[in-house]
Amino acid sequence: MKLKSEKKLTSRSAAEVFSFLSDMNNYKRLMPDQVTDWNSTTDHCEFNITGAGKISMDILERAPISEIRMSGRAASTVQFKMNCSIISENESSVVQWFLEAELNPFLESLASKPLQNFLDGLANRYAA
Repeated sequence: MKLKSEKKLTSRSAAEVFSFLSDMNNYKRLMPDQVTDWNSTTDHCEFNITGAGKISMDILERAPISEIRMSGRAASTVQFKMNCSIISENESSVVQWFLEAELNPFLESLASKPLQNFLDGLANRYAA
């Protein structure tokens, strides 16, 4: 399963976006209402998503000012890779989230909508 958010324009520079999103502690402010039990460090976060279960992820790589790559830990209900792409647009930037997970058809049917909502929520909350 591959999901992506819409591209969202923000008035923040790519450097500002990258700095904020490089710290998992900041993600709590971007979480949708269905996220509970938040716990984080700079490189790791854990939380529950109603309808999708426990999510535990780490930042794997930071490509300065352009991309942040994350991956789910074994403790997650869903195993996945997630990337945030940051594109500089003069003094603003465009942010888009991508998620890739290998799920059986039953789990995919249950988790795809909550995970898509999660990605869209990240993009919308950051761009606001």
